Amino acid sequence: MLREQIHDFYYNFVEETKFYRKVDRTKKYYKIINHEIPTSLSNFINDNMYKVYGSVGQGNLSQVPWFGIFHRRITESAKYGVYIVYLYSIEYKKIFLTLNQGFTHFNDMFKRKKFEYARKTSDYFAEEINLQNFKVGPIKLGNGLSQLAKGYESGTIVYKEYNIDNLPSNEELFDDLNHLL
Repeated sequence: MLREQIHDFYYNFVEETKFYRKVDRTKKYYKIINHEIPTSLSNFINDNMYKVYGSVGQGNLSQVPWFGIFHRRITESAKYGVYIVYLYSIEYKKIFLTLNQGFTHFNDMFKRKKFEYARKTSDYFAEEINLQNFKVGPIKLGNGLSQLAKGYESGTIVYKEYNIDNLPSNEELFDDLNHLL
């Protein structure tokens, strides 16, 4: 289920990006990240307090496709607040399960020091959270990233890293997610 969807999205997305740079809602990668994965996660969570959705970009394909889980009392957007998000590193064949924060807030408020303040805030939250088997600190999503993708790296509070070709079982994936929830 989720394991296969994460894997299938990656390979469908990589194949499409060889030929196209625009989002195509008719393609398999789009259906997986916008419908199949959110449905699987919503069925697991089974709580209307959470909003689940994914993104491959708007117009142009994103360097870092993602799908997230947003607690409605905190935020329903990836721009602000703290939320759970899975971030794909296309370059490194990885996906990261992260507790992250919206980078748009830091960009709007701090301009030149946006990455520094995002990281300081992430470090503060990480000190307050004790999650075994999760790493603390920024992640590495690739080289030549956009400002927003670099913001995802800086905004990571805690994370767990998976290799696309060696994903754990569905049970372990859901157990890791449950720890963050």
